[in-house]
Amino acid sequence: MLLKHIEDNPEGSKLPELKQVLPSASESTVKRLLGKLKADGRVHVEGTRRWAVWKPGAAPSSSEASSSEPTTVPEREQDPL
Repeated sequence: MLLKHIEDNPEGSKLPELKQVLPSASESTVKRLLGKLKADGRVHVEGTRRWAVWKPGAAPSSSEASSSEPTTVPEREQDPL
């Protein structure tokens, strides 16, 4: 039921809303179920704490992180004494 609700609301669902989907389940049970769905790549979360929104599908990969070269810091030249 959680997955269906999240898929039916692609703009995202917050935890209080998801707790209403399973009113007899405790908050920790809902969080555990969300964690399993996330581990399976069926949902992802955007944001943190009370601003967190659960959305369908695996988390989008950052194209910047995968395409950019690692940044290196040049070594500092030592001054001759």
